Formats: sequence, C-alpha cells, structure tokens
Amino acid sequence: MTTPEILAIAEQKGMWAKDRILHDIRAQILGAVPARWILKDIAAQEFAAINGWRACDLFPLSRLAKQRSGRTPLQWPCDHALAFKEGRRAVAFVTQPYAGHDAQKIITEVRTVADIHGLALHLPPGGVHASIHFPGRTLFLVMTRPGVVVRWLPEQQTSRDAHHK
Repeated sequence: MTTPEILAIAEQKGMWAKDRILHDIRAQILGAVPARWILKDIAAQEFAAINGWRACDLFPLSRLAKQRSGRTPLQWPCDHALAFKEGRRAVAFVTQPYAGHDAQKIITEVRTVADIHGLALHLPPGGVHASIHFPGRTLFLVMTRPGVVVRWLPEQQTSRDAHHK
C-alpha cells in the first residue's frame, strides 16, 4: 500500500488515525535518528519561532556583534551551541555548557565573552538550567545584540532550577 492510499484510509477513520499514521511514517523516515535529537531540534525550532527567528548553522560571534569586536578567547564555555537568524541577519547565539557545581563561574565567563563582543547576555526566567540539550544539567545562555528581546518557551519560564533552590 502506498502512502497516499494509507492516508486516504486514515481520513475515512478520522483525524486521530491520520495523525497516528503520519507519526508512524515520520518514525520510519527518522528511524535512524535517536528520538532525543529530534526532540531537541523541535525545541530549538519552537524557541526560534516564539522569537520570530529561524535556526541556522553556527556562525562566529563577531558576525553577531554590531561593530568590530574583540577576539573570542580560545577557551570559553561554548557547548551544544545553537544559532539563530532573523531574516538574513544573525540575531542570537546560544551556548548550553555543563555547569558542574559552579554555574555562576560559567555564567561569568560567558558574560565576559558577550562583553568582548558588545553583546547582551540573557538568562531564562525559570532558571539557568532550563536548557534544551539536557534540562537540569546544562545551562541555557543566550547572547544577542543589545536591545533584542528574548521570549522564552513556557518550560523555560516556569522550570525550577535544581541547582539553585
């Protein structure tokens, strides 16, 4: 049976059946990709959408800076990075480093990098551990040009920061 035939049968059985079949087709296509990666991609896309951005390939922080900025230190806590554009213009860079026991030290290091490039550092209102990569274990630190407003996913607004109770 072909996909169009399956979908025609599903339509006769109702919307739920159609959604279930589409889900199964996606699962077959994406079978080689671990589910956690798919969920992370979906969360990143939702974060982009809520801000009117789109996810893109990583770019150097200097592209995000308005004017010529300093050099990024070779060693800085950049892990599980995400990049976003608004139209064709770089708008945000996210780093999700593991914090260990000293989240404040990592935040300070990232803030220093943001300052070098004249960028603003944004932290989720629900706690810095409200990350997409590994919620509760990695930080979610967003760098933008000054004046950019960051909107947060509902989970990032209400999550409890397990390391800062």
